[in-house]
Amino acid sequence: MKLFLKIIGGLLALIVVLAISAWLYFSAGEESYPEGLAVGTSAPHFSGNDQFGNSINLSELTNQGSVVLIFFRGSWCPTCNQHIAMLQDSLQLIKQLGAEVVLVTPEKTEYVAENDIKRDIDIPVIYDSDLSIMNSYNVTYELSAGSRRIFSVAGVDFNEINADGAKLPIPATFIIDGDGKIKDARIGEAGLQIEYPTVKELLDLISD
Repeated sequence: MKLFLKIIGGLLALIVVLAISAWLYFSAGEESYPEGLAVGTSAPHFSGNDQFGNSINLSELTNQGSVVLIFFRGSWCPTCNQHIAMLQDSLQLIKQLGAEVVLVTPEKTEYVAENDIKRDIDIPVIYDSDLSIMNSYNVTYELSAGSRRIFSVAGVDFNEINADGAKLPIPATFIIDGDGKIKDARIGEAGLQIEYPTVKELLDLISD
């Protein structure tokens, strides 16, 4: 019975994602997506507390090695959760290369903490309460009214779970080297297809 319910739940989640993707595809012209900071740019400094209450400071991390900085939309995003789970599975490989992973989201800490996947990860998740980190890395975009309506129908209330209900980050990954420079940047368009670099790609980028 539990397996059946999981299958049904998975199918419903897939239908919701497909519906949202279809809406976003046809309404993509209503939203403008930023390009993110360019390779070679000095990475803007940030600090904050993660979901465990630990202090995270970019300068301190880069003094120890590289940083993989990932912006993700929230725990309601199946693709984001899948990517985070894969990162957790390969976290020791990433650390062996002298790199740390940091996640930044506009989703409030209490929603991050209650999510099953987030509870089981060791990766620090910073709640960008004023969107200052997202803005400084030029990854913030504003949802169109149509997009907000379709997410609302799907049960995602951004006004409740986010710092700013109308704004999300594009799926963006930055590799920051020990000198505080952006070594590589992978920027995806949020409305058409959510894609993050594979773990293998990340390992190759870190080790280059």
